[in-house]
Parts: sequence; structure tokens; C-alpha cells
Amino acid sequence: MATFSALAGDINSLTLTVQFNGGEPFEFSVPESGFDALALEDAATSIIVSKLVVTTAADVTDMEFCATIFSTSHGAADPNEFRYMPLENKGQGQWVLELGNNGELIDPDWLTENKNKTFEFYARGKKGGNAVYYNNGGANYQILFYTGEGGGEESWSVKFYRDKTATLSLTRNKQDNLLYSFSGKAERTPTDQPGQLTSLVINAFSVQFIRNDDIQIADVSIQYRIYEDTEKPIPGDWNRIDATKIDEEIVYNPEKDRSECRVTCTASNINLDVASQLQAGKNYAMEVVYQVIDTNNQYHMLGKDSEGTCLRFSKLSDDSVDATLMDKKQTAPSIFTISGQRMSQPRHGVNIIDNRKVLVK
Repeated sequence: MATFSALAGDINSLTLTVQFNGGEPFEFSVPESGFDALALEDAATSIIVSKLVVTTAADVTDMEFCATIFSTSHGAADPNEFRYMPLENKGQGQWVLELGNNGELIDPDWLTENKNKTFEFYARGKKGGNAVYYNNGGANYQILFYTGEGGGEESWSVKFYRDKTATLSLTRNKQDNLLYSFSGKAERTPTDQPGQLTSLVINAFSVQFIRNDDIQIADVSIQYRIYEDTEKPIPGDWNRIDATKIDEEIVYNPEKDRSECRVTCTASNINLDVASQLQAGKNYAMEVVYQVIDTNNQYHMLGKDSEGTCLRFSKLSDDSVDATLMDKKQTAPSIFTISGQRMSQPRHGVNIIDNRKVLVK
């Protein structure tokens, strides 16, 4: 640990650009001294320190970023384990270190079990042959974090899969079937939206997760709300559809050498038209949240406050859709040969019909 403080005015500021758990990058500035250790509240799956900016007096040279990571239970960093990274002099007392994704602090192996870690750092340079420091009055700066699945293997109760966690089945205009799948990060595939419609019927949904041995599930449902896309949603203005079937299966996970209780909850034949009372000519957004409640009255949400679960559409009148369908029926398909020659009828072989390749036998 460094034991010297910077001389007044030699090093003026230290700012890091940090990205936590895949969120938006933000600038994190630390004072010269009096900084308490920063403890991150949520389990960390990714911490990237992508950029460091230090401002100094004009006669300071050879700026370095000094950092290490150690197990919090060890109590203190090993002085021999610090990594020293030189900063680029941008002129006028500004020094920059660009790390990008190379600044990832979390080892992927840590995510399979609970790990309490401390990221400790400071900055140092030279002035007239002497070392000058920006190091929290000699104590260094610390960020405390923990990794693991929802806080560690021993503490997680319900964990969503990373992939193919949930599905939502819809019918648009009583004829088009839409199926949306959601990952454990509430990312949605496919990326297209319901678009223009007269009716939007929720047919079915499913959600999958793993529960801990001593946790029982009390309730599973989807919560949804619809509002005009130009307005902010009303807090708490949610509707609810309960799962009607819950299946559990004990599966051995060889990667973690343990058995897991995998739960699949579904509801089918819902047949709920959520657009029937909406006003034609307006744009709407529908948010969907998958909600699991265990017997300890703990709520586990997939998609809460996530743009990935939001579906957007515009309501049409029945007349406008009928007219659109009529126009499509009256319009003859465009037919071309593979070389681009227009034809009135398809021929044997490969044809281009309405911009699609079609094989005619």
C-alpha cells in the first residue's frame, strides 16, 4: 500500500469511466482524500473500468494508474500484486488511460460461486525526481463487490436462465401468430413489433427458472399494462394473468456438480384481446413482466423496468384493415426470372415472386 500523500496542487483530480452489469457507462470521480470504500449492493456480473483521466500540474511527469484486486476476506492488498499502467500525456496537465473492454474486473470463473472482492487503486507520478500520489490520504481507494448467481450459490432462491427463459404467444388481427421469446436479461427475439392492428390477443405464456431446494413457489404470473406511447405509464396500473400449470423436474448439472430443480410455468388458451377497448388512430406500448413469488414472500421479476419486454403497436379501425386486405387481393404478384425478366406467370424452375425466390416444379 502507498503511504505518501500528494503535495497540494500536484495531482488535481482522478475520474474513472465505469460500466456496471452491462448498463450505461458513467463517470466516477474520487476526492483526493476522505473517500469511504464504495460497496456495490447488487451481485456483479461485469464491472468494466474503460477509461481513466487524471489532471495534474504542468510539471508532473510519468503518471501511472496503480491497481489490484484481492479477496475481501484477506483484509489488505498485497503490495507485490499491484499492476502499474502508464497514462498518456494529452498536454496541459491531462493524462488519459483507455482500457475499453480490457478493463473488465470480473473473472468469468467467479460467477459460478460467491466471491467477495476488493478493487483497490491509486495514481502516482513524478515531480522533480520525487514521487507524488493521489491516493486517498495514503489509504488508497476501494470498491467492494461480490459475484455469483443472484448473490452466490448459497443465497440464490430463484434464478432465471440466461437463454430462452420465457415466451409470449400473441395473435394479431385474428390471423397472424406472433411468438416472442425472452432471455434471462429480458432481451427479446424476434426484434420486430406487433405493428398496425385491430386486435391483439394474448394466447399463452411460459416462464422457466431454477429454484433452490428449500424454496417453494407460491405464485407465478405475467403482469402487463398498455398505455399511449406518447405518455408515461401510470405507476401500479398493471393487469395480471396467472399461470395455470407448474411442472418441476430435478436435473443434474455436471458443470456445477449439483442437482437443480427446474420449474416450467405455463398458461394456454387465454384468448384475451388486449386491444379491444383501445382507440383507433393512436400508438400504444404494452409492457410485460414475468413475476414469481416464493413462500417467503420474495418477488422475482423478469423484465421489470426493461425496454426489452416492451411491445409497440398502433390501433386501426376494422374498416382500414379490411381495405388493406382488399388492396392486397386486387394486386397481382410481381413475377420475374432469376435473371430479372418480368413474366405474367411463373415458369418451371426458380422464380422471383414478390421479391422471394420460389422453386416451381
